[in-house]
Amino acid sequence: MKTDLDFKNFYTEHLLPELDIVEKKRFSILIQLAVTSFIVLGFFGAYAYTFAIVWQAPLMLALYIPTFGFVLLAAYKTFDIIIKNTSFYDYFKKNIIFKTIIYMNPAMRYDKKYFIAKNEFFKSGIFKEEKVKYKGDDYVAGNLEEDVTIEFSELHIKYADKDLIKEKKSETMFLGIF
Repeated sequence: MKTDLDFKNFYTEHLLPELDIVEKKRFSILIQLAVTSFIVLGFFGAYAYTFAIVWQAPLMLALYIPTFGFVLLAAYKTFDIIIKNTSFYDYFKKNIIFKTIIYMNPAMRYDKKYFIAKNEFFKSGIFKEEKVKYKGDDYVAGNLEEDVTIEFSELHIKYADKDLIKEKKSETMFLGIF
């Protein structure tokens, strides 16, 4: 059986160098986002200045505010999509999560895109079956002992019915490891 000291050594030798690489990639992405935001703000600042000051049309500023909001929302969604589909995301799963699972038990299986089936989730009886939006990832399965099988994944389950959302005062039914 592995000890705390074994895991600390594994962490220091194998995970820490990988985490340093991940942190450098994350920081690079944040710098790129900051530069992009600065450019967008500069563009819209010039836009507002042109209409409000140069052309003496302060009412045109009313067009600037929703446009600016839309651009920020678009930038956020773009950044979110890019992060989830870049090597940064895959690198972390492959070099941190996968290595940790294999270290804990080499017989475990890991699939970064698969997740616990919807029918299995509701079959547990923990939650009443409802109309939901069901997503997940990071599926892990295997045997701990000869007769102890486990499986789990990250799940994000949202209510799909607007009346249920109002009743429950939440969009989220479940978010976490199941």
